[in-house]
Amino acid sequence: MSDDYAETDAGRREVSVGRSGDGRSGGGAATATRRTALKTIGAAAAGGTLLSGRASAGVPTPRLHTDGKWIRDPQGNEVQLRGMATADPGFYRQYHPKSFEEVLRWATDTDRGWHPNVVRLPITQDSVNEFGIETVVSEFVRPAVDILASRDVYALVDFHLIRPYTQGATETYNSENEDTLDPIDDVMRTFWNAVAPEFADDEHVIYELFNEPTQPAMYGDDEGAWQTWRDAAQPWVDLVREHAPETPIIVGSPRWTSVTHMAPEYPFEGENLIYAAHIYPANGAPSEFDQYYGEPADDVPVVVTEFGWDPAGGSVDQGTTSGWGEPFRQWAEDYANMGWISWCFDDSWAPTFFDSPGEGAASTWTLKDGDDQMGGYIKGWLDETKTDSVPASAVDDSTAPPAPPNPTVSNATEISVDLSWDGVTDEGEAGLSHYTVYLDGERVHEALAGATETTVSGLSPGTTYEFAVTAEDDVGNESDPATVVAETIARDAQQSPYDGPHTLPGRVQAEDFDEGGQGISYTDTSAANQGGATYRDTAVDIGTSAESGYNVGYISTGEWLEYTVQVESAGTRTTRVNVSAGSGGGGTLRISVDGETLATQDVWQTGGWSNWQAIRVGDLDLPEGEHVVRVTADSGAWNFDWIEFGESSGSGDTTAPPAPADLSVTGRSSSSISVEWDGVTDTGGSGLDSYAVHVDGSEVRTVPAGTTSATVEDLSAETRYSVAVSAVDGAGNESAMTSASATTDAAADTTAPSAPANLSVTDTTSASVSVSWDAATDDGSGVDHYVVSLDGSEDGTVPAGTTTATVDGLAADSSYEIGASAVDAAGNASPTVTVAATTDESDGDATAPSAPPNLSVTDTTTSTVALSWDASTDPGGSGVDHYVVSLDGSDEQTVPADTTAATVQGLSIETAYDLAVTAVDGAGNESAAATVTATTAASDDDGSEDDGSDGETPADALVVDDYDGDPGWPSHRNDLDQWCGAGSFANGGGEETGGALVLEYDDGGWFQSQINRDVSDYDTLVFEVSGANGGEESEVLFDMGGVRTMLADVTDDSVGTSTSAVRVDMESTGIDRSSPSVRLNFWQGGSSTLTIEEIRLE
Repeated sequence: MSDDYAETDAGRREVSVGRSGDGRSGGGAATATRRTALKTIGAAAAGGTLLSGRASAGVPTPRLHTDGKWIRDPQGNEVQLRGMATADPGFYRQYHPKSFEEVLRWATDTDRGWHPNVVRLPITQDSVNEFGIETVVSEFVRPAVDILASRDVYALVDFHLIRPYTQGATETYNSENEDTLDPIDDVMRTFWNAVAPEFADDEHVIYELFNEPTQPAMYGDDEGAWQTWRDAAQPWVDLVREHAPETPIIVGSPRWTSVTHMAPEYPFEGENLIYAAHIYPANGAPSEFDQYYGEPADDVPVVVTEFGWDPAGGSVDQGTTSGWGEPFRQWAEDYANMGWISWCFDDSWAPTFFDSPGEGAASTWTLKDGDDQMGGYIKGWLDETKTDSVPASAVDDSTAPPAPPNPTVSNATEISVDLSWDGVTDEGEAGLSHYTVYLDGERVHEALAGATETTVSGLSPGTTYEFAVTAEDDVGNESDPATVVAETIARDAQQSPYDGPHTLPGRVQAEDFDEGGQGISYTDTSAANQGGATYRDTAVDIGTSAESGYNVGYISTGEWLEYTVQVESAGTRTTRVNVSAGSGGGGTLRISVDGETLATQDVWQTGGWSNWQAIRVGDLDLPEGEHVVRVTADSGAWNFDWIEFGESSGSGDTTAPPAPADLSVTGRSSSSISVEWDGVTDTGGSGLDSYAVHVDGSEVRTVPAGTTSATVEDLSAETRYSVAVSAVDGAGNESAMTSASATTDAAADTTAPSAPANLSVTDTTSASVSVSWDAATDDGSGVDHYVVSLDGSEDGTVPAGTTTATVDGLAADSSYEIGASAVDAAGNASPTVTVAATTDESDGDATAPSAPPNLSVTDTTTSTVALSWDASTDPGGSGVDHYVVSLDGSDEQTVPADTTAATVQGLSIETAYDLAVTAVDGAGNESAAATVTATTAASDDDGSEDDGSDGETPADALVVDDYDGDPGWPSHRNDLDQWCGAGSFANGGGEETGGALVLEYDDGGWFQSQINRDVSDYDTLVFEVSGANGGEESEVLFDMGGVRTMLADVTDDSVGTSTSAVRVDMESTGIDRSSPSVRLNFWQGGSSTLTIEEIRLE
């Protein structure tokens, strides 16, 4: 089939999934009706419900994972992703005559010669803003993912952002441009909180985190730009991974995803991560790509998720196949692990594969297959590599599934039919993959293995078609077709009143819309009457209503109904509509007469799909004579029973006030919602009297005319409510309502997690016991960590994802009781479960090590004493394990065997102390003590008395983190409950030891602790810190509130070898303290160890 694809009204064939019954219509039984004009040959009419597919069963698209620089399938085969991107599905819905489903099927149609193993689905913020994230997920991404599953093609869901990636850069952008960008963290979390869990079980899905991060670009500082990007994006990677533990994630880079070369040196944390590159002719010649895009692929998985060229392109993409495209292919194929995805399978998103006449014309797409054009070249490249794009199946199966029995056509309309069939079981070894639907011999749709019904739409009225269904297994064996013939209904293009014009004033029943059919007297987006009532022969969803006999249900955005009316006399008519909306429903309706809009009205949730409520729209002026009234669903989902045009509301002032504007939610709790609105002015003469506040359609209170805010209380926690406000004048005229929706907060979590199950001993030594347990569950705030106890006393904690622990420092051949309990994020602790354990007998070493020689005091301050000693020896054979430092006879801290120095902190000024050090070997034998006496200093080195900055925190300080283990450093939460983390140090992500964070660095390392609040009330940032060498302030790059420079440049203090305060005057340094997202970053060069005891603001 040619890629010159002519699309006309008669020839355009789209297959869409029909909506299944969700109880939105009426209260009566829904009975399927056979259309009298339906003619079937060889099959009986029957109803059914489409079962939407989830994950592909096909062998060609199993879950991928990374292994070093490779992307592999579960069998270990190397997989190279090769394919193309389409335009945003929302773009097709808003602006393009083609549908994204049609384009996706074309892009993966092997009969047309297209052979990608991956298609990139760019989802823009514009689509999220226009349709809402729930609609984007359910109506765009889900159908696209299922189509690609049925085609055995990987689906790359790309959040197609092109914008600043830090909040600081976002605010700079907003201050310099007329348009305003939302906070970047809110944008990312809104998208991925919806998308990541929805497709976590779809094995053929891959996520692309952020299309092109732009600012800060930091030209000339590739390392700094990458690390700033990683700081911003790591929490988003963690968020996606929390929802989708196994889904591969593709990560971009700053400067429009062009800094890929920093990935091997500073990788993100996490598994199954792939790094993206975007390459166009503006990036240079392919021979120049190795440093930035090729060499990284020697160490990490790399996919070029965008590239392309166009001889007639602009400054970014102008290039030819011979001059740029072919050299790019040669370069890319030099890297056996590098995948590629070309941009763009479209006629308008440049550079494009296709030409079309005019702007997004509906008729013809012509493949750009000239010598120097991209479309034909990419098609050929995919065809030439199709045999190695997908690993061969190990299944030896040549048996096709049986043909699907009982193909049935039902619910024919002028433009669509419902097609169903009985499911089959594959008799071979491969297993069923999907069903294929054909229309007059042309493949139009695939349905996943669990689906046995679909709707074929885009047909012509009064036309006979042959429909066929085949079953295909996972290795491509296709059954014989099962066929059925049916005829669509002829369309009567004449509009006329149903049962005569409706006389006004009076009530018009929703089901009595005009005759004429689809597009003439109504528009209905479903294929047939889902309401099931036999009142009229129509595709409109008429159901039964306990109130008035019938209603129109399943209403969705864009649908409309028209009614011919006869108005007896001109005048103002009080107008009401009777509607219902259950969970997830609600929206906006519009009333127009002869094409002129007279009113719009919010429809809120009424407490159920059968819980009808008459809403007063307001007083509408209707002229005398015959007119056509149209009721349109501007948004949402709701049911419609009747519209009533009554007498005017009375003599004198009959003009209702305008509806309150700009209603917004200003606050909420677990039991209340607060709203505010703009005041209105009454022009009818009686003056504004009050505002009426409604919750889910019921009036709950009024407020006087001068008040423009209210709080509704006694609400249920975690419940979504519609709050509406109307204005009432002195004559009792009431405006239309303006509504806003909000969900109350969750109630406080007071329920403890379940106790850890199956606690057991997994290993013992002469000095330790190791245990494991099954993870606890918590339905509230979630398990935060586990507490491990020894003989009833807490011994330590482990984070929620860890279910093992080792208790050490025990005596040989001794019995202990080990316990474990779960603690949730709200601090609720489960009961402790225990297990008895006995350590092993001593290994025979009964000889203690030598006492540490040459113990001496190396430094003192007003609150610390620093010690050093020479290493002990252990003649017993088990070796020195650690040293114990004692203060006035009590154990104060332990240090590992390879450390011969320690600092004792928290001491009193000018006070004498007895200090001792003993050595302990691997068998638990402890040496005699080496002792020394030391006296703390009387004052600081500068002669001033101690102000509490070393070792004591001022009472009014804001402590960012004091590293006391609560919360624990591995939990990535500081004392402000904000994200913190570190990486690339010699000791990994740092270690929390003895109430301090120890960071060992050697030419690298990053640390960050977020504050995320306004700190304008504080003047000074304080680090309580010490360094192994001293002077580390000259090796630390400090970053906070827009200031990024060496720490030595923003402080007059020095990092010493004993703990002291290093202070940064935030005001004089120019730090922006009003930013809602203040971050602390510092980066190390050189080699040393930094010990941070506390970070605070004073």
